[in-house]
Amino acid sequence: IDTFIISAACERPVRFVMYEGFMSTPVVGWAARLFRTIPIAPLRAKDAVKAIANALHEGEVVCLFTEGELTRTGCLQEIKRGVELMTRKAQCPAVVLWMQGLWGSVFSFERNRFFKKSPQPRDYGIKLVFEGPLGWEDLSTEQVEAAMRRASGRALQMQTGATGSSLQANALQLAQVNLLPWRGRLVLWQDDAAASAGAAVWRQAAAVQRMTVETVPTAVADVWVGGAATREWLRQKGSDLNGIFIDLEALEPDPTMSAKLVHCPCFMSAGLVAAVSMPKPPRGAETSPVQWGAKPGAVGRLLPGLEYELVGESLQLRCAAWPEVIVVLPEGAKIDVEGFLYWPTAE
Repeated sequence: IDTFIISAACERPVRFVMYEGFMSTPVVGWAARLFRTIPIAPLRAKDAVKAIANALHEGEVVCLFTEGELTRTGCLQEIKRGVELMTRKAQCPAVVLWMQGLWGSVFSFERNRFFKKSPQPRDYGIKLVFEGPLGWEDLSTEQVEAAMRRASGRALQMQTGATGSSLQANALQLAQVNLLPWRGRLVLWQDDAAASAGAAVWRQAAAVQRMTVETVPTAVADVWVGGAATREWLRQKGSDLNGIFIDLEALEPDPTMSAKLVHCPCFMSAGLVAAVSMPKPPRGAETSPVQWGAKPGAVGRLLPGLEYELVGESLQLRCAAWPEVIVVLPEGAKIDVEGFLYWPTAE
């Protein structure tokens, strides 16, 4: 579907680069021929690089999917280094494109599967934002990632519109990742101080996902959001609980809680969620690489729409759709290539 959306948005014809194995299926193969797709295979990558360079030298537009796969978490995946090689080989600038609004459609991995589901009704369409051009001489994956994050923030800003609030934008960010189940049940205990402090955004995100919100603990739920009080309540309930615990205060799970509960650390600042962990999504196919929803020691993955930069000795987070909020992280905090946020550790 990406090929049709991108082609509709661009004034010039676009040639796409696609994994060769996908091109043998009837529908994908037909679309590949229609768009003069350049096949790429792991054992013959040099052939693809040469074909891409030739196309660019001839003045054509070539589209690379720089993550190399569809996201199954909803978050930005690691940018592959092939983009550096291909642009330098062709001596051609790169334009970054971010597409927003497809998560929740049958084409996304929302609900942990492609296609076999009904699409979610949404009040916004698909937004495409371009960033660049980026010069080929010193192009790096870090530059591409930064441009994609800027574009994602602008796309989120377009979704919320001129009258949108930071709270509304943050709720859309939470609904854009593979965490809150569609029409599920969420527990936000009013007597849990951590849950109460962040209640507004979780309520709004639950509304986007058409979730039922409970304000008192219940053993039958899909998601519990809270801190120490909720953690203790879940611990006392024993081994029968099954679902997701979004922990607003602790990085490590309580070993005495139910082993069926998925512990998902989360980072909030100024009443907004900046990073979340989530259950590891299943593979889309047997050949699909692993995509992590959580990592040991990480507070979570940065939400789509968030940018980061090093200012002095500290990282700062900002979002075009949160114009009044800048989050300054503790000195020594780090973000890895997959967007996982780590707090500084004692030496």
